Amino acid sequence: MCEELLFQTLIEMKTNRERFYDLSCMFSPLLKKYARHLGYEDAYFDLQLSLFECLLKADLNKIQNRSDGAMVNYINNIIVHSYWSFSKRHRQYCEAHLFIIDVPETAFLLCELYENMIHVDCYSETSKQVIKENLTEKEYEIIILHYYHGYTISEIAKLKNVSRQSINQGKVRALEALRGVYL
Repeated sequence: MCEELLFQTLIEMKTNRERFYDLSCMFSPLLKKYARHLGYEDAYFDLQLSLFECLLKADLNKIQNRSDGAMVNYINNIIVHSYWSFSKRHRQYCEAHLFIIDVPETAFLLCELYENMIHVDCYSETSKQVIKENLTEKEYEIIILHYYHGYTISEIAKLKNVSRQSINQGKVRALEALRGVYL
């Protein structure tokens, strides 16, 4: 017979909320991984809360396979689906705020505002200044949106109402210019 220790922990969690701490510690690496991918400050706690809510709402008596492997898979799926949900909401929020403003004229200011509000600035100010000084405004916007904020070439093209080829050519020109500066 397979171990059912994790299933018992889930059952006990319904009455004893402190058991959630044990469960949270057990799945902390996975929660941290997806929180890093989300890239905003409270992502870890949002994922924890989502996991906690899902497990409290779940009718565990309907689960047929109660082995530890099945429970790990079940919890993993909850975390992954929560990640996708938060990722989609975060992306929609960012896109909504980008479409409110005329992007070609104010994308630089918006990028600066965005990185100050949502992301931890992992680039030094001097390297950003060097990048800004050696690129045109359009190339700088493409590099910031693509590499710093994680937008795809297609998404950037849609935001700026130009072809993907135009954005890709701008990215290539920008990378060549930066290669000349740094190499």
